[in-house]
This record gives sequence, structure tokens and C-alpha cells, in this order.
Amino acid sequence: MKQLTNHVYVEPRWPTGTQRSAGSTSSFVVTSDGIVMIDAPSVPANSVKWLTLIEEQGKLLYLVNTGCHSDHTSGNYFFPVPVIAHEQTRKAIPFNLTKDGNQAERLKRNHPSCAELVKNYFIRLPSLTFSDRLTMYVGDQVLELLHMPGHSPGETGVYLPREKVLFTGDNFANGYQPKMSDCLPLEQLDALKKMLDMDVEYYVPGHGDPGDKQAVRNYLVIFQGCVDAVRGAIERGLTRNEAMEQIRLPIPETLVYRHPEPEQLKIDVGRLYDGLAIPRSEASRV
Repeated sequence: MKQLTNHVYVEPRWPTGTQRSAGSTSSFVVTSDGIVMIDAPSVPANSVKWLTLIEEQGKLLYLVNTGCHSDHTSGNYFFPVPVIAHEQTRKAIPFNLTKDGNQAERLKRNHPSCAELVKNYFIRLPSLTFSDRLTMYVGDQVLELLHMPGHSPGETGVYLPREKVLFTGDNFANGYQPKMSDCLPLEQLDALKKMLDMDVEYYVPGHGDPGDKQAVRNYLVIFQGCVDAVRGAIERGLTRNEAMEQIRLPIPETLVYRHPEPEQLKIDVGRLYDGLAIPRSEASRV
């Protein structure tokens, strides 16, 4: 666990115990009234450890989900506090946690040593939602929850003006390849540009270590290159299937590939194609 500022703690490198992903970056903010947590570890044992670490700093009050995907939300079960998220994220969580079957069984399969921890597992949904922005006044801290669609339609940024910290969700991943199978490409570009315009010193990504403005700029360049590659295919008249077969996204080999399967890379091209070939208002519903 890394102490980013006097009041912000981050864990970007959870162990898995298996070949499966360790999940997203987990964080919490210490206030004079208690703790606000951002995103839950996806490995059950890590969630139990995280709750212990939090309780050493104070009482946990709230959990914020920055997005709907299981690596941010499946661990909600272990944190018996109100969960806050964008209204679209709340609607999407059940699908994301059940599309590959029963979530408890999947956790047991992926992390056999944690089977006892999930014997009573259920999907803990957000009980508080917002549509555009929500300002939380918790003790001596202000947390601004901002709807920043991109990686997913309900993606949320959590901004701490006092700390000059922005939790970006998966709109930004530091040192990792973009995963684009649910993204709204033009909206994600907008979100990255808005992030750079904010008074922020530390950007806490959905995956990877906290970064600065240059790290976000670097990610923006990579994402823009992917968008431009697929836009070029559309302009050349390639069909969606042709683009998926022919286009290789310009992602540097130095980035860690969280989803290296060739089929996933084709899915990413297809999603970019959809987001660029149809109007934004329709793409947000796909």
C-alpha cells in the first residue's frame, strides 16, 4: 500500500495467487469523520485484507464504484457500507457480474483458496446513485463525483480538490494497454482532455501506479492513435468485420497486456468501429 498524500492511500499491485487478474487499483481517503473507499479489490482475500488496513485508519463510511466492471465491483460484498455510483453503473453491474455465470462460482474457480470467503456471496449494488455530479462533504474533505463517460457509459471520476487527486476509473490506465470492448471512444477522448484541464497533481488510474499529467498525456496519445487507426479504416470503406481482421491497434509493446488474446483485440477494434460509425447518442446505448 502506498500513501499518496497525507490522506490518500493506494494499492495498485494486488497479488492474485493465480494466473487471473488481480483486479483494479484500490484506494481510500481518510477524513476527520471516517474513510471513503474507491473501488473494491476483486480477489476475495484482498478485500478482507483491505478492510483490515482501512480499519486501522478509521471507520469505513462509503464505497464509491468508478465503473461497472467486475474487477471494480465484485468485491463490494465485503464492505457493508453504502455504495455510491453513477446510475448507469448501477444498472450495468448485474449484467457484468453474471454474464460469465454465477459470480460466486466464478470467484471460487478463479481463486480456490478463497472459496470459504464467498460461501454466502451476493451482489452488493450501489444504494446511492447520481446522474451528472455529486458533491460529498465528509468531515474535512470534499469529494466531487463527476460523470465522465468513456471506458464505460457510467464511468466516474472522483476529485479531491484539497488533495489535488483525481481517481480516474478506467478512463486512464498507467502502464497497461487500454481495454475498449465497452468504451465510447469519443467520450473517452473528451474525458482524458478534461482530466488534463483539472487542477490535479496525482491521477490514480483504474489500473497501474498513480501518474502525473504527462502520464495522462501519454495515454491520450495512445488512445487517440487507436481511434485514428479505426477511423482511417472506416474512411477507406472497410466493413466492421474487415477492420477487425485487418487493423492492428498502435499500442506500444512496452505496455502490459491485461487482455492479450487476439480475439479481445479484435473486439476492441469492433467497439471503436461502432463508436465512430454511429452517432454518440446511439453509441452510448450499445
